[in-house]
Amino acid sequence: MTTQPESQQQPQAPDNLDALLVVQAATLLTLEAGSAYAATITLRRALQAFARDANRRWILTGSSPDAVRERDREHLSQALRLELRQLAAATGRDLGPILRQEAERALELGARHAGEQIGLAVDVADLALDETARGIIESTPQAAISHLVKAAEQIERAQSPLDVQQAIGEAQRSVTAVNTGTTYLTNHVANDAAKQVAVRLGEKLLWIAERDACVVCLKLSGQIADPNQGLGFDEFATYGPYEPPSVWPYGMPLMRPPRHPHCRCQVCVWLGSAPGQPDLPERLKHEAARSVLKGWSLPSESNRVRLRAAESLLASGGRGLPRSVQEEAALAIARGRFKSRAVPHYTPREKHHV
Repeated sequence: MTTQPESQQQPQAPDNLDALLVVQAATLLTLEAGSAYAATITLRRALQAFARDANRRWILTGSSPDAVRERDREHLSQALRLELRQLAAATGRDLGPILRQEAERALELGARHAGEQIGLAVDVADLALDETARGIIESTPQAAISHLVKAAEQIERAQSPLDVQQAIGEAQRSVTAVNTGTTYLTNHVANDAAKQVAVRLGEKLLWIAERDACVVCLKLSGQIADPNQGLGFDEFATYGPYEPPSVWPYGMPLMRPPRHPHCRCQVCVWLGSAPGQPDLPERLKHEAARSVLKGWSLPSESNRVRLRAAESLLASGGRGLPRSVQEEAALAIARGRFKSRAVPHYTPREKHHV
């Protein structure tokens, strides 16, 4: 931590912590999107050009006589295979430094966010990338390369336009691998910064989930962990009908998001509820249960899972939510769908002066 006057050394959460966390969550999502773009843009453009060229050249060989066509396609498959292997080599060479740079940016953002949560300036030089972050930086290029190498092997055996398309599809999975690895990395690093600050101060961590988070993350929202004691969040927590995914890295306690790939959760350094201030953990749990009964969720989670989660929550008492909310959920379960799965956004009405 940076040195400050004695009167300012004690951490103190701002009065508007709940509003601050909303802004911080949006900022972190923006960073994740920017990092994913920076990590994938070169590979994405190269594969777009490769796909156009491969399709065009393969079609042209189809107009040749049989003997010439066979020879030309053999030469073409060798050339395309070489291009993919060169792209794999470039990815292995260039992607690691980009990921490290984006991880450092996430660490800086996490340090700033943690400082805002406790009213102290946090020096990013006091923080470091942990072993998990370093592992992601190493494994993400390897995952991308494996898809490119497999695509090169498929191109070499290609006998038809469909074979070429399947190889191109395999190559494009490398972009998905990089995107997933990068967003996981930046979310992990930013949240690990909060964990490092909490450990330095001897404080705890509070889990915050988006209102349309998955049934696993909603169950975690409002939970408190103590990293100083090695006590993590409940790794078995879920509102859903199925067991939650295993914690990664395997065998380690759940100390921070991401809970799964593309997780949008965050943790904050938790100093406890100040006198006269709302009980934020309880509010988060209340809102998470409300989201379950309302069916608010992303399209990536099935309607069936959300209905089963709402049914289970109602069976356990509805967590004290208003009767109108519980009755609405019961009607949704009966008809097999929610009225809407989108989180409503409040728009103030315009005032008209007469």
